[in-house]
Amino acid sequence: MYTATVNGVRASWVVRPNDTAIGVQNSGSSNNDSGVADVVIANEQKFRDQVRNRRLLQSAQQLQFGSWHSTINGVPVVAVIVNGNTRFG
Repeated sequence: MYTATVNGVRASWVVRPNDTAIGVQNSGSSNNDSGVADVVIANEQKFRDQVRNRRLLQSAQQLQFGSWHSTINGVPVVAVIVNGNTRFG
């Protein structure tokens, strides 16, 4: 799995064993906020209702295998591998 972020918009891709990738882009939320919760929501159902279900998702642009280059809203990016040390936000 690879990810890249630009101007508050994140794209993530899963790279398949045949070296192809499929991705999704999170363009924020349906109420035009940044998509980032301002408070910690302790209840999992509340989180789904108030944050996760409002995200605006679309297909991500193609990820170039090996160089990991792509674009987010026309801006060139280089995706990084997601691992146990990856931190978002």
